[in-house]
Amino acid sequence: MVTPRERFDQALKTSIRNPYDDLLSFSIDPNGVTLLQLHADLLRDENMFENLLETLRNDLPTRSLQVSLQDDSDYDVQDLFTTLRESLLDVEEMQVTRVPYQENESSWKGYLWKAGLVGAGAIATPFLVTAGIGALGFTAAGVTAGSAAAGIMSTYGGTVAAGSMCAALQSIGAAGLGAAGTTIASTVGAAVGGIGVKLFSSGSNGDNHKNDNDEGETTDEL
Repeated sequence: MVTPRERFDQALKTSIRNPYDDLLSFSIDPNGVTLLQLHADLLRDENMFENLLETLRNDLPTRSLQVSLQDDSDYDVQDLFTTLRESLLDVEEMQVTRVPYQENESSWKGYLWKAGLVGAGAIATPFLVTAGIGALGFTAAGVTAGSAAAGIMSTYGGTVAAGSMCAALQSIGAAGLGAAGTTIASTVGAAVGGIGVKLFSSGSNGDNHKNDNDEGETTDEL
């Protein structure tokens, strides 16, 4: 059975375009309010805006609506509220707010930069590890005299056992990480990239919530 939310999502894809995530996003909060964020590009396109109004009239999943308007849009909050109020006669509660537009996390743009950061970590880490070991003095020609590698080797008293850390570093410096080492380094790099995505996303969300509270302009009717 198709839920009202699914019906609304499909209607947006049909009436505006698929995907529509860079033009608007929506959700339904626990109180049954449809939360709709509008990008300025949608408001500037008269045909798409008319299609949105038609979709809201026919397929809005709840009787309460809260619209967030991108803050750099030249569309007036009061005008938008009036247009929506006149078009959506069945909506019992409506609110229109001007706040910084928050990109939908499921949009292709959001996926692109996240995947790029994780991918960059996975690709770059093996090269960085190999370059770092070479910079220490572990090279294809052997241990460089006077280098950090030479200092490490001196702690072994002249005998470097197979399988020791020094032997492993020299092997990498001479021949690279190998398949297994490259896989491990790439996995670690991807994990670090994922942590970066999480930290960046958390910081951005915090800033957006602060702006929502401090800079919002609201027109509402109960």
